[in-house]
Amino acid sequence: MEQQRYAAALRSLRLRRWVVWGLLFACIAVGKISGWSKDLPRYTLEMTLALTVGALLWSAAFRCPRCLKFFRWGRTKFNPLTSKCVHCQLPVGAKPD
Repeated sequence: MEQQRYAAALRSLRLRRWVVWGLLFACIAVGKISGWSKDLPRYTLEMTLALTVGALLWSAAFRCPRCLKFFRWGRTKFNPLTSKCVHCQLPVGAKPD
């Protein structure tokens, strides 16, 4: 049961990472396309940026399955690129204790 909870939580973390990276690349692509094409509405780039910021916040709000604290930030630390919990050092591919 515990192993399934860890697996589901870490699968959710990977999904959040993929969404963030996908939207970051989409922002770059939309920015390039909007520079070439004047027919593209301006709000397209703004919406892509807003979605990217929302995805970054969604990803930053992930809670560690072991300690139940925020995975990427603590009182004095914030590491958006970490592969370990900043509190209990649980690696992304870890099995439950």
